Amino acid sequence: MRCIGWANELQSGTRSCLAQSRTAHICTNFAAQQHQGILSIVFAFGMSNLSHSWLTRTGQSGSAFAAGFFDGKGPSGTCKYQSVYQYTIPQVMDYELMPKWSCPLWSEVVEDHPFLSSQLDEWTAEHLPKMVSRLRKAMTKPGHEEIPLTSSHVKAIYRACAFEVSVFSRNDTWCTLLEPGEIMLLEYLDDLKHYWDLGYGFDLNAKVGCALATDVAKELTDAIEGRGRTQGIFRFGHAETNVFFMAAMGLYRDKVPLYANSTERLLYDREFRLSDLSPFAANYFIELYTCDDGTSDSQSKSGGPTTKHLVRFLMNEKEELLPGCPSVFCPIDLFQRALGENVGCDFADMCGIKGCPREATRKKGLVEEFGKKPELRDSVLVMQP
Repeated sequence: MRCIGWANELQSGTRSCLAQSRTAHICTNFAAQQHQGILSIVFAFGMSNLSHSWLTRTGQSGSAFAAGFFDGKGPSGTCKYQSVYQYTIPQVMDYELMPKWSCPLWSEVVEDHPFLSSQLDEWTAEHLPKMVSRLRKAMTKPGHEEIPLTSSHVKAIYRACAFEVSVFSRNDTWCTLLEPGEIMLLEYLDDLKHYWDLGYGFDLNAKVGCALATDVAKELTDAIEGRGRTQGIFRFGHAETNVFFMAAMGLYRDKVPLYANSTERLLYDREFRLSDLSPFAANYFIELYTCDDGTSDSQSKSGGPTTKHLVRFLMNEKEELLPGCPSVFCPIDLFQRALGENVGCDFADMCGIKGCPREATRKKGLVEEFGKKPELRDSVLVMQP
């Protein structure tokens, strides 16, 4: 039951860095995918665009990806190395990869919302005391004073367990202190938090993903219309980047919201499970296909979908059927429709960023719109002023 001989291999100085196991995963996985045809186009120099957020680990992710993707296809040396340029922009200006850090409205409406903290507190009060009591007894030697374990310690044990599994592929240290049912409960606590602060809990979260959705739509249009010679655009961001975009796309949305007092069914069977949807090295791919025998926009009749240009969406290297699409190869107009009202937003204006037009009146109105207090009533979420 005790982690005897355990040594912390995660040093504080590397907190923003990418784990070596993740580097190897990104490098080898995408190199293999290229040969399997998932990424079939081999980019010539200058035909790809790579960017990452300001944190070290996202730059390392980009480098690992490039090493695997361009392996043996470059002009340099016996290894045929291809150097690749990546760019980044300041955090407060990064509307696409770090939207929660660059949107003051999100911080005011979502991050500090009392309903979010009340849900987490309610769940903690219901479940953690039982875990604390069991662990105190299990970890205390007979005849010794009981270990002063707290709820914070239990959460830290779960976090250490998760990192040991993810980074070192070990479950024989901290994970041994927790029972399977407790791990399920603690995972739900994480999902509950992120359902509300990143996912479908607040409508604003989907709208915060609009900058990335808008840019994706523009890039697809540019490619179809032949503007520029870029054949691949790659961005390396964070879990919240993926979850905001997932909310904007309407993917993996449960029929009922996640609450602290949700039924036991959601504990075991739910769509919004971030250990599956946004693990380390999570990724989305949006691939554009042009079909010579397809129906073009101008040829489409009665508003039917076009088949000249098709989009395939992959999530963590698996094909996804998008809402409103007939197959995993989705006609471009239906894909654009799936992005919906999130395309074409004015992110800076919406978020009330200083210097934007109508800041004073616009931001006040949005806080009132998105900052209403959620109330539970007969298991249905309603919004009250």
